[in-house]
Amino acid sequence: MISLSLSLANPAGLALLGLAIPVILLHILRPRRQSVTVSSTFLWRSIERPVSSASPWQKLRWSLLLVAQLLAVVLLALAVARPVQLEAAALSEHTVFIVDASGSMAALDGNPDRLQQAVDRAIELRDELPSGGIASIVIASERPRVVLTASDDESAFSSALRTVETTSGHADFAGAFSLAESLDTSSADIGFVLLSDGGLTDDEEQLMPPGTRYEKVGSQNVNRAITRVDVEARGSGLHARVTVRNFGDSEVTQDIRIDVDGITVSDQAVKIGPRSSTVVDADLPPGDRVEAYLDAGAANADLLPADDVGVAVGASRPDLKVLIAGDTR
Repeated sequence: MISLSLSLANPAGLALLGLAIPVILLHILRPRRQSVTVSSTFLWRSIERPVSSASPWQKLRWSLLLVAQLLAVVLLALAVARPVQLEAAALSEHTVFIVDASGSMAALDGNPDRLQQAVDRAIELRDELPSGGIASIVIASERPRVVLTASDDESAFSSALRTVETTSGHADFAGAFSLAESLDTSSADIGFVLLSDGGLTDDEEQLMPPGTRYEKVGSQNVNRAITRVDVEARGSGLHARVTVRNFGDSEVTQDIRIDVDGITVSDQAVKIGPRSSTVVDADLPPGDRVEAYLDAGAANADLLPADDVGVAVGASRPDLKVLIAGDTR
């Protein structure tokens, strides 16, 4: 089954729809003089300066001219935005499935997570291979690897996918794409399917094999993460700076808890704008281990708990003196 969807090649072109505002204002602000019947204009000749009486505002009245002008604005905006119809390409005789196994694929908006959603989708797409088709699987993780090569066995395909687990960091997409292209054989036409929740850099997107079909997984974007924890000595205690990133598209209020050696010493709430970061400062008592946590309530759920913790060393260890006994040559 091939799905169709509409998209815009240049969505910024829709900003031209704002031209409809001055068009409407021109029709509302057009002066309208009041018509009055008089017996004669003879007495007006003595007036030295012209006098006009007009209503600067009038009720918007629809007319063919107004409709034509608004239609022209809409057509101009659509022409600049360039709407296009996207059609998912049919699978090739040899299809390489590139499965994203980066840390974000552990987000809990799948069944039960995004990685499982990607696996289930890959198994569904496997059935769309042409008769006699073969499939390969490349796992895009910190260390990309091939787990299945040019196999026509459906059970082997499913078994290979069931062994995939997410990693803690960003996937090496460049390495995964290079591996996928290396599986090309002259015996069959090759195509590529990327199953991912996104997050590729511009450079990584340019390295994507030509004609790659992108299957997006994940339906929400409300993740927050502790990206950095810095601790320094200050006076008789410590001072911590915790950097928190909001990857979502709306502002959130986030609770940040800081523990020193397992004891909570700071708990504060901060507002973080959409797709932005904030730094939380806290003065702490002396200690060896500083841990920062994101506490999420039921109304402020975080899809990826794995990045909600940051750890730093709070105190400098004393220098060790080592005596080496023996030949030092």
